Amino acid sequence: MMNKVKPILSFIMKKVLLPQKWSFLFWSVLALFLSLFWYKTFYIVFSQIQKMDRQFFAIEIKKIDNINGNKNKKEETDYLVDYIQTNKRPLDWVSLRHMPKYVPQAFVVSEDSYFYKHPGYDLEAMRLALKEAVTQKKKLRGASTINQQLAKNLFLSRDRNLTRKGLEFIYAVYMNKVLKKSTIMEHYLNIIEFGPGLYGIGKAAKFYFKKNAAYLNPKEAAFLAMLLPNPKKYSQSYRMQKLSGYARKSVQRTLRKLLLTGHLSSERYLGEISTPLPFEQSQLDDYQDFLTIAKREISIPVDDDREDNELGALAAKEETEELISDLRDRLDKVDSGTVEVDRVKEN
Repeated sequence: MMNKVKPILSFIMKKVLLPQKWSFLFWSVLALFLSLFWYKTFYIVFSQIQKMDRQFFAIEIKKIDNINGNKNKKEETDYLVDYIQTNKRPLDWVSLRHMPKYVPQAFVVSEDSYFYKHPGYDLEAMRLALKEAVTQKKKLRGASTINQQLAKNLFLSRDRNLTRKGLEFIYAVYMNKVLKKSTIMEHYLNIIEFGPGLYGIGKAAKFYFKKNAAYLNPKEAAFLAMLLPNPKKYSQSYRMQKLSGYARKSVQRTLRKLLLTGHLSSERYLGEISTPLPFEQSQLDDYQDFLTIAKREISIPVDDDREDNELGALAAKEETEELISDLRDRLDKVDSGTVEVDRVKEN
């Protein structure tokens, strides 16, 4: 083995490391490549981050058709999104100072509890996510902070790989170093996705609640925060005109955290719990059971691990029920003859 390695090392020493004519060319090209990589990957992005305290991001959305190979599934619509930095405030951009304080706080308690304390990343959340993946053999969850989510959306692709996660981490830390938390939060709320082709809290408030984001109540803010892990999926509550089990539990948990962090009074909390969202068809009487439970839980500390597990179980249960319901619909179509089934002819 060493006999094969020595000639290679000798070649490198003679042709590359020693100061010969083409060796200079090699190092010049390498330096140019690294300079271009630094310029494109770091310098441009760092410059954009530095300007975020006085500039905005306009959102350009392009609709594309995602054609499924399975003929039984409907053709889906996806969206390509470009964020363009601009000096002009976009029409639907909502300033943080125009929102009630509980609105951004709903996203903090739901997405990133230590947002105002961490340096752009949360080591404890990363440790717990890794521990959960190892001990419970679950898929490694992101454990991304609001900084990281903002960096990913603005400057990186959708690809899930170590390179993207590494750049996301670097951008998030730099963002935390040069920007105020309020600036980061304002940009976050104005560029994130709240549903298919629906970006920014201004448009989301008008779409779901027919109002300006400045007039959102705590429960409406909690609903919007609930959408973020998977807005395309969790916005089904709006389409169904009724909160799913997962959505209801998530909204209640966010409201309880707002109560325990002092952003809601006990009276306001109980009022929000007992009032349906504007798009729900349920009557007020349907909420009396939840109000009774809320009164009992009002002083109980939040157990994030326990409640996260409950929410995960609810989401998995609902996804399974959706699959079963879809299967039943297809079987009914087969039985009624509306769908032809290919049969193997016996010889």
